[in-house]
Amino acid sequence: MPRTSDARGPESSPAPAWRVSSSCPTCGNELVIRTNRIDGSCFLACSAFPRCRFREGLDELISTLVERVADLEAEVAEIETELRAERAVAVAMPARVVAKELRDLIYRWHPDRRRDPIPPHEVVAELTRIRAQAS
Repeated sequence: MPRTSDARGPESSPAPAWRVSSSCPTCGNELVIRTNRIDGSCFLACSAFPRCRFREGLDELISTLVERVADLEAEVAEIETELRAERAVAVAMPARVVAKELRDLIYRWHPDRRRDPIPPHEVVAELTRIRAQAS
């Protein structure tokens, strides 16, 4: 955040303010973060002070942000759980498909079912098809 400067001089200048990307709800000027000279706490104030006296404590904003972050973390955890479940199904399905295809292949080409010898290139072609289907 860029700092703003005060033109009153080094003796009476307050602590520098940090600009915020939002505008004042009262007058529309830029908001800045200022420090309380008495207790050192920070607050959000209008840059048009003393014309505009808008002021808001940062504690409410921070607690709202903390709640929002917690909500977002819960959403992320839920989405990650859903993705893990989808990946588990996606990984498990090809294994079942491959197992079924191999059982069918063994059943079709079992020596008790076929009288003529099986050419090796047919076996390789069939296994390649099953492997491609699993990918």
